[in-house]
Amino acid sequence: MSITHYPHVCYVENNIIGSQNSTAYDAFGRLRVSNPLTIFDSKNIMSKNNLFDEQLINFGSINYTSNNSTVNLNVTTASGDKVVRQSKRVMSYQPGKSLLNLNTFVFNTQTTNLKQKVGMFDTNNGIFLEDTGSNYQIVRRTYTSGTPVDNEVLQSNWNGDKLDGTGASGYDLNFDRPTIMFMDFEWLGMGAVRVGFVVDGKFIVAHTFYNANNPLVDTVYMQTANLPIRYEIETVGAIGSAATLQQVCSTVMIEGGYSPEGLQSAVGTSTINTAVTLTTANTWYNMVTLKIKSGRPYAVIVPAGLDVLNIANADFEYGLFVNATPGSAFSYTSYSDNIEYDLQMTNLSSTGTRIAGGYLGGKTAPATFGDGRIPFSFQLGQTINGVSDTLTLGLRCASNSSKAAGLLRWYDLT
Repeated sequence: MSITHYPHVCYVENNIIGSQNSTAYDAFGRLRVSNPLTIFDSKNIMSKNNLFDEQLINFGSINYTSNNSTVNLNVTTASGDKVVRQSKRVMSYQPGKSLLNLNTFVFNTQTTNLKQKVGMFDTNNGIFLEDTGSNYQIVRRTYTSGTPVDNEVLQSNWNGDKLDGTGASGYDLNFDRPTIMFMDFEWLGMGAVRVGFVVDGKFIVAHTFYNANNPLVDTVYMQTANLPIRYEIETVGAIGSAATLQQVCSTVMIEGGYSPEGLQSAVGTSTINTAVTLTTANTWYNMVTLKIKSGRPYAVIVPAGLDVLNIANADFEYGLFVNATPGSAFSYTSYSDNIEYDLQMTNLSSTGTRIAGGYLGGKTAPATFGDGRIPFSFQLGQTINGVSDTLTLGLRCASNSSKAAGLLRWYDLT
């Protein structure tokens, strides 16, 4: 079977199966209906949220504007400034499901020596819009060779609506005005990626990367579609005045829902004989702590549930904490390619952010998360430099020297 790609229509053996650039269809050609599953959303109303890690180089800075609900990435006039905000979570791509991302932003006015980028990408892989300082381009970044390579497509070469006033829409976009950008992925290693913009409620495809059966592509088009959202501005030479990229909102949706086909695992105090003795009342103790291994930037780890066994039959409180601080340093044991864990009994000097919990008066307290759905809001994140969040199941008791055991379950959706 031969497939021929045309700018607006995909033919299979001369039978039209659908308009490739019609956004009435998702990335896999399914008619879109209103059943997307949101796995990430970011807005900054009244304060800057904590869903992004930040990197500042030289005199770059970040400030928040409450009246505009924007996070502003700022560079000075000096060469070498760089500011990056990257989501701590990577977005879980499920084969056969369209992954839809929307980002809103305002670029600084195009300026020589000023580069700006927005999209789903990191230093090795991804898709993004770039202002080079003299041109706009959509870029596919790939790490398949072991070195990041950018495949750059200038606006004048976009194979959809160039959005310069010459396309079917008639729109001439100004990216230094409020902009809504979308992209949807058909990864499977070699699927298509559409990138475009929403104007007056219309989804307009600007460029599509065709990868399947492409004679110019001899392997997967990028290493993974499990990617973070990233906003970036930098000066590559001196500029005349300080510049700002305004970050507004982002969301990622899996179109058609998500089936938890990943590996579910569990670790905890294995038997009653290895139960934890909580020496001091009203003190939080570690039962289980998980984190993503170093060097696994695209791992998707989501808690699936927990169990607590109240051996002492006393009154307990349990909690699930992100980035708790132990009284003595954790010592991790490898569990899998992506996960390591710690079971040592140590008090928690700080409990970090509590995301779940409850009370225990009887013997057991099993709990799941997400009402049967994958709780992506609990997904473990990482910094730009690859430092993982930790997830800790903690207990505290109402009386001294009370015994308990605990277990933490998770999905590895990598």
